[in-house]
Amino acid sequence: MRLLGKTDKESVNQLLRSCNLMTDSIDFDHHQILGEFENDDLIAMAVLEIYESDALLRSVAVKSSLKNKGRGTELVKEVEDHARSLNVDHVYLLTETAKGFFQKLNYTEINRSLAPISVRQTEQFSKLCPESAICMYKQLVK
Repeated sequence: MRLLGKTDKESVNQLLRSCNLMTDSIDFDHHQILGEFENDDLIAMAVLEIYESDALLRSVAVKSSLKNKGRGTELVKEVEDHARSLNVDHVYLLTETAKGFFQKLNYTEINRSLAPISVRQTEQFSKLCPESAICMYKQLVK
């Protein structure tokens, strides 16, 4: 797992598109984009938006041939470790399709209004994800 940069943009966009996730809101200058390559192929990635001790987890993507093999779980745990190293205490996310997956990783569903204002003001919260998206939260143990 490594931090991705602008030189990885096409690989990031390709993996996101293959998972039916948005590509146009990724900011390589301000987001923590973590990914894993197998040879030259990006096989897993996630994006963290950091707001002091809070983070928004988004764009969690795993290559389709690796789904249901534990790679997503491993990816989220590695991203949480990275968040801890940045002194993040709380991780928030929005999902329409992966509630069960994140519940297994100890994320709890909460009302969107309970997310901190810094997270609620993100493009993801305010524009990109519909109100029907489920908000989830996890307190990271250090």
